[in-house]
Amino acid sequence: MKSKKARREMLASKFVQAFDDNDTEAALALMAKHPIWEFAVGPAPAGAKYEGIVAVRNAINDTFRSNPGISYKTIRAYSCDDSIIHEIHVQCAAKKLDVHAIDIFTFNDTNEIVSKRTYRKIVTDR
Repeated sequence: MKSKKARREMLASKFVQAFDDNDTEAALALMAKHPIWEFAVGPAPAGAKYEGIVAVRNAINDTFRSNPGISYKTIRAYSCDDSIIHEIHVQCAAKKLDVHAIDIFTFNDTNEIVSKRTYRKIVTDR
């Protein structure tokens, strides 16, 4: 049987793969019934915050719709207490997006993802 840490590392990797596949339902299947997603961009210092399966589903679908062909590739992954942290290379040719981001996944006692907090680099001309 896998350790809690190994299982969580695997689940976070599966989640990133689901995003790379642009597969909303596969990502949601790894989340708790009432997930939270703090998106990198939004009106508050923590970005836009989506709570609940319907809100998170809509936010993920909107991300895929507005960024056709977006891809997510893990650069490195770290484990810390109840969190798994992924450094990710995000690209979307249609939007000329090419940035590094951080996803912080937190888990409940049954190893479901309860929250995903996203942070990303801002690319400028200088």
